[in-house]
Amino acid sequence: MTNDLLEATFDPDAFSHLAFFNKEKQRIEMHLKAEKDMVIHFGLNGQKIRLSEGETIHTENSHKFDARQIEKIAAGNGMRIKQHFTDTKGWFSLVHFRR
Repeated sequence: MTNDLLEATFDPDAFSHLAFFNKEKQRIEMHLKAEKDMVIHFGLNGQKIRLSEGETIHTENSHKFDARQIEKIAAGNGMRIKQHFTDTKGWFSLVHFRR
């Protein structure tokens, strides 16, 4: 669909998914890694992007916070935590904030 919108030649099969934890920034990063040298053309604006094999496109961040950091975020924004939902291992959570 994106290729249609941008009139692009992006080939999803020419990429692999790369995800890792960036300890310094305390986040999981997702990247698309080029499996070969390529040029992606965008007919919509006439531009092109060159990628070398092994080069990545940074597509997403998933930030990780501990309970203390979540409390600090809430307090710093004039909120309090109404409820904190988590999985059985405590790896993921959803926090319901209230003003």
